[in-house]
Amino acid sequence: MKWFYYIPHVWESSEDRHVWEDVYLLPKNAPEGMESIWFTIDALGDVNNPLSGSDRAEFQRELLAKLTTDQWHIDGTDMVVRATDFSREELLNYVRIWLEASNLPCDELIESTFERFENTNEHATTLRSLREIIDQENGDAPDA
Repeated sequence: MKWFYYIPHVWESSEDRHVWEDVYLLPKNAPEGMESIWFTIDALGDVNNPLSGSDRAEFQRELLAKLTTDQWHIDGTDMVVRATDFSREELLNYVRIWLEASNLPCDELIESTFERFENTNEHATTLRSLREIIDQENGDAPDA
């Protein structure tokens, strides 16, 4: 099965590494109005790196408890991976693992636009609304 995906956070370059990420997914042949999948992938992070967050040590303990000895753990739409962080390529590999573990075959992941996912899940709907507010405040809206 072919899947469209969208990553709502900005990746500045192919060298970027993140400790968590949200991903939206829709089958390529999804009917109009189908709700998309929105899930989150968390890495362990580095407790010594302030960019990983001030509560990283406690969060890392919680993640390790979920992982036990596994390389990844899935709980519904949350996935934890045994890695300090991940690249975009590694993220897409985790997306494939999540799909397969959820009994959703994946032959191909196709990057898509936010517009395809507007109003298809709670997170995307909120982002769209926030973008409209920002556009209005910046005078970018058609009726501004």
